[in-house]
Amino acid sequence: MRLPELETKCWMCWGSGKIASEDHGGGMECPECGGVGWLPTADGRRLLDFVQRHLGIVEEGEDNETL
Repeated sequence: MRLPELETKCWMCWGSGKIASEDHGGGMECPECGGVGWLPTADGRRLLDFVQRHLGIVEEGEDNETL
């Protein structure tokens, strides 16, 4: 049994997590992946949502809403 791909390398930084700054004086955190270097696939996003929902993990910027 094989699991589906859960993440892919970020298309903007190619997995490094950093991109060149506008003044070319160094690197800055990639805005697309947040410096991680990887982006979740659709299957990966569903898994993250499941884990967050069942472990009570709240992402930054989300309110703690009760159902």
